[in-house]
Amino acid sequence: MYDIEIEKEKRKLEHIRDRYFRPVIAYPAGHLCHHGDCSVHRSIDVYGTAACTCGFLHDLTIVTESLKSKLHPAFYEELCLEDGPPRTPTPEDKEEMEKLLDKLGFKPAVGPSPQEWEATCIQDWALVEDVFGEGFRKRKEIEWLALDDEEC
Repeated sequence: MYDIEIEKEKRKLEHIRDRYFRPVIAYPAGHLCHHGDCSVHRSIDVYGTAACTCGFLHDLTIVTESLKSKLHPAFYEELCLEDGPPRTPTPEDKEEMEKLLDKLGFKPAVGPSPQEWEATCIQDWALVEDVFGEGFRKRKEIEWLALDDEEC
């Protein structure tokens, strides 16, 4: 498990809850989402971009990566929409990037062990439930697990 200050993370989540957690038609008990007038709701096909203008994506940057992926799995997809559809790197681009990273001395990141990841997830879900409630935690955990199954 990564060494994080639980109370500090809890305060960050409370800040996000206070600003973005509210009843919506689909979830009367509350949902974590962009404000209704946020530009992220614009059509990417019409405007070419869909920038978040309510601050939701920005505010999510303060929490750990593992919490971010559980609270809003579409975070990085939506962030990419701010500059329009992403350009897919060519094999030559990838090769050039690998050479540059190797030249600069970067090594591939090593993630947590399966045991560390399990402990982190238990800690994350406990924090989510403590701040947002059991119903929200259960719903997001089911959604998150389903996404994980799709990627495997």
